[in-house]
Amino acid sequence: MQVDYLDLLEEIEELTTVDGFVAACLEIKESMFFYERELMLAAYTASLELLTTVALFGAALGDGTELKKVEEQIIRCSEGLLADLAEYHLPLDIRFVADRFLQGAGLQFRMRLPVYLAMIRDYVQPSANPLTLDELLLKAHGLLSVEPEDEDGLNELLGQVGHRMLRGGHLRPIWLEVSHPRIYFVLLGLQTMMNNFRVTPYFNFPLEEIGIERQKRRNVKGKVVSDLGVVRNFRQGGSGYTELNVMLTRDAHDDFLERILSAQDYSDLEPDGTVVGVIKTILQLRLVYSGVDGEIVKPLLAYCRNWQIAELEPILQELKGVVSG
Repeated sequence: MQVDYLDLLEEIEELTTVDGFVAACLEIKESMFFYERELMLAAYTASLELLTTVALFGAALGDGTELKKVEEQIIRCSEGLLADLAEYHLPLDIRFVADRFLQGAGLQFRMRLPVYLAMIRDYVQPSANPLTLDELLLKAHGLLSVEPEDEDGLNELLGQVGHRMLRGGHLRPIWLEVSHPRIYFVLLGLQTMMNNFRVTPYFNFPLEEIGIERQKRRNVKGKVVSDLGVVRNFRQGGSGYTELNVMLTRDAHDDFLERILSAQDYSDLEPDGTVVGVIKTILQLRLVYSGVDGEIVKPLLAYCRNWQIAELEPILQELKGVVSG
């Protein structure tokens, strides 16, 4: 399918006016059996983020010349919404909802948007960075620790994480337990978006590389699809995901980690190479980010000592004195 990103942009422009924001929230509220303000705002934000990314993807499928213009238009719309909601004199009930959005979901959307832009750019012109998704997240935490003001650098790294997720990369659930809040909220948005991609009719998820995706569109002889029903489902009580009901896919390695982090004794378990790599990354993360919960680090250290894996010895030595117990 060839997505008409111009139609998507029109929808974004409408949704990011004060009237559009209020109308969309009312639509979502009317679809609820039980009114829940945070869910309403999460659904609004999820639909806006999905529209934004699909519009960027649609622009990227062309020759690339329109992508910059689409980026600028989306930034203008999003910043305009936040400014207008903050400045307008609104009725008390709308003011209350607008303030909640500005203090929560709106701030998160502003934080995530540069990452979504970087994700699509990296998808169109992939960087030569050979790092895995886990290694990129470790590097992002290291950058945040050393240069917390380098927002551009952080967004570029997280954009590469998003690109890998677009191509089917697996975000391990443990990252939502150990990540810095600045990174956690971006990962929550990325995972929610990937879940919603799976239920959109626009493309088969995960994506193939951009050349193949462009070839697919040429093969349908220019047929353009501008159905916005999948996004409007959010506002009409249809299927879709928000960050309040994020779905995390798990594999055998995630289950292994969960078992050894439980209170039960699984000292007889032995990890394979993938699990060893993940554990090593999480322990390295503790060296650059002290906010990693000790209740996660200590069991990992205990099992590492029990397994006596040579590959892990250097990191265990580095962690001596950093983690007590």
